[in-house]
Amino acid sequence: MPARNILFLLFAGTVLFIGCSQAVENADKKAPDFSLQDINNNTIALSNYEGEVIILNFFATWCAPCRIEIPDFIELANEYSDRDFAIIGISLDRGNIDTVRDFVDKYNINYPILFDDGIVSNTYGPIHSIPTTFIIDKKGNIVQTIIGSRRKDFFEDVIKPLL
Repeated sequence: MPARNILFLLFAGTVLFIGCSQAVENADKKAPDFSLQDINNNTIALSNYEGEVIILNFFATWCAPCRIEIPDFIELANEYSDRDFAIIGISLDRGNIDTVRDFVDKYNINYPILFDDGIVSNTYGPIHSIPTTFIIDKKGNIVQTIIGSRRKDFFEDVIKPLL
């Protein structure tokens, strides 16, 4: 393959990667409240977390970048649980609820996992790419929208000033 073609492929791949991963600062848009069922059939509302900094993560069990973030979310939930901080996962999986329950068990997820009803994801989006994560401040404002997977240190840099 000629060097020019290789350079083009590298450039195109870089553009695709950057285009699929972005963080957008929001102008303090109020996070819409919702109520959804969790994996134990309990109803959880966003308003239950009033006064807390929230990482609201839309994901799916089959999404590789989503799975990469989960160990970091588990660590963040452990490290910041005593500081008015919460992580909420919203599964966009369709079909068998047991698949999501098994996923939660396999990864030892220690934060609430809710099932999207189609309305919530449209209210927050619509969500076109996953993972999509919203950072919500203590006043209930969306301060950042993150499309694509990020590492723990990125999320820490965003949430620490809000705590």
